[in-house]
Amino acid sequence: MANEQNQQTHRMVLIAEAALLILGYALVMPVLLSSFDGAPNDAIRAWLNRSTANLWLLVAGTIAGLACWIGAAVVEKKHRRQGRMGGWKSLVRPVVTTVTGLCGFCVCFSLPLLCITHL
Repeated sequence: MANEQNQQTHRMVLIAEAALLILGYALVMPVLLSSFDGAPNDAIRAWLNRSTANLWLLVAGTIAGLACWIGAAVVEKKHRRQGRMGGWKSLVRPVVTTVTGLCGFCVCFSLPLLCITHL
């Protein structure tokens, strides 16, 4: 019974962590896409040129996305399983952490540049 309860809790934690990560990526995606030339960058810049309120909406969404990533890290740290994982599962967590960290680094540099450009 206790083992089944632990598995259920672990499953719910993984779902919450995945939801926070995906929501975070969705919220910061416009800033990430604005870093590259192409149609998404042009569409984002055209949207930002319409109104200053759009810029503040982008800033608020990006901060919320970063907060989602921090929340996912807190949930993961609090409910981390002890012991070793084998196979492909041992690679998923470090890869997701590295990619999310690199994206966060890019967002922290791109967002101020967008603000300077559009204010």
